[in-house]
Amino acid sequence: MRRTLALVLILSGAASGEAASLLEKRQVAQSQVPMDCVSTCNSADYTCSMGCGLSGACVAQCTAEAAACRRRCEEKK
Repeated sequence: MRRTLALVLILSGAASGEAASLLEKRQVAQSQVPMDCVSTCNSADYTCSMGCGLSGACVAQCTAEAAACRRRCEEKK
């Protein structure tokens, strides 16, 4: 009887621990920014900046647009 009770307690603890780790994994996955979104923003920023030449105002506009793009990625979380 004691062994059965001990086994039930151990198994219930293992199951709840496993559920907690799954919940933690889900929360971590949801908190991470989709890397393809950020990568797209960075690529667009690079392409835009390369087309600017030596114009500092143009590069600044590209950087601002890339920052707005990254904020939109954050909102998708």
